[in-house]
Amino acid sequence: LRAMAAELARSKTPIAIDVEAHAEFSFEGFACLLQVSTHSKDYVVDCLKLREEVGPALRAVFADPAVRKVFHSCEGVDIPRLDRDFGIRVVNCADTQ
Repeated sequence: LRAMAAELARSKTPIAIDVEAHAEFSFEGFACLLQVSTHSKDYVVDCLKLREEVGPALRAVFADPAVRKVFHSCEGVDIPRLDRDFGIRVVNCADTQ
């Protein structure tokens, strides 16, 4: 996770992001899986196993205005879950929907 974050921060290339969340039998739900892709690599982050590490590792990359973040329909689940579950604020976001 830390190596991925360092590589994303160094490259300054656009990244595509998707958050898979679980909301069944839960009032607000929670992030379970984070998918991050660049032009040349794909990453899958197990947010259940790495819950305590996701925010500290990725906050700087997601807040960096030089890194474009591309989501599909991000306002409903992805951005609120990143903020609530990991304290990640997204800067320079494009939504394909």
